Amino acid sequence: QRGRLGHGARCLCWVGDLGLCVGYGDGNLRCYYGHSTTTTKKTLTKEWEIQAHRAALTAVVCRLSKEIAYLVSGSEDGSVRVWNLSTRQMAAQFAKRHAPVVGLVLDSELSTRFHSAGASDLFTYELERERPVAAHVRGHGAPYTCLAQRRGDNEREELVAADSNGSLSVW
Repeated sequence: QRGRLGHGARCLCWVGDLGLCVGYGDGNLRCYYGHSTTTTKKTLTKEWEIQAHRAALTAVVCRLSKEIAYLVSGSEDGSVRVWNLSTRQMAAQFAKRHAPVVGLVLDSELSTRFHSAGASDLFTYELERERPVAAHVRGHGAPYTCLAQRRGDNEREELVAADSNGSLSVW
């Protein structure tokens, strides 16, 4: 199944100043880079495409710095994949859940760490270890619908997940 929204665009993220990466309902990840045609107009053209997942993409984020460059994609089939932005090859795959990925967040403190949320769980992954390093699973309640990170009152980064009833969970 390719999802109830068809094969169209489902999620997107900026790739630095280069352009956009867009996840589609057909499982493809396409990157569009900008080219200035005039001083006021910029055109995006498709630079590359990969078959990222078998199911529709639900989330994509990009880490682009002098030290590291990768994309993370999440899918309706519950898989999370990490892509080397230079080679466009899959660098890691995580498939712990049976529900769609509803959100991905790059960690603001550690460039090799990211977080993903499913309907009833949240995982923190460490790329250097190539595995999840933390998991938060709840047994009941409305499904999570989105995920964000913020600096908390104690000056530490906190993950915040919202559910379909409007409740927030903070870690």
